[in-house]
Amino acid sequence: MPYLALRVSELRGAKWGEIDFDKSLWTIPAERQDKDSTGMKMRIPHTVPLPRQVVALFQDLQRFTGDRPFCFPSPVDAKEQPISGMTLRNALRRMGYTNEEVTPTVSRLKIEYRAFWTPA
Repeated sequence: MPYLALRVSELRGAKWGEIDFDKSLWTIPAERQDKDSTGMKMRIPHTVPLPRQVVALFQDLQRFTGDRPFCFPSPVDAKEQPISGMTLRNALRRMGYTNEEVTPTVSRLKIEYRAFWTPA
């Protein structure tokens, strides 16, 4: 998640059809907000450049979930739902992170990215 500075909902709602491995891009469609609550606030397509490390991680993940629409499918309903936000938070906790540690870091990164990439 810190590699990409995305909202948790954007990450957990990732679909294999959104990721272009050849161009190292992930396009999160605008329609995602209209279909469910895992979408973006702006309701516009959002293209995310993927660093080679993230491409490698997604390629590894694809071996396990590539036959399903979601990159992070729900264990209950893998064809129709991504993992829940609580599932992701629990995984982070098991790795030793807390919400307080992760959220401020991503927010700071977003502010810095915006400042760096916004034309003067």
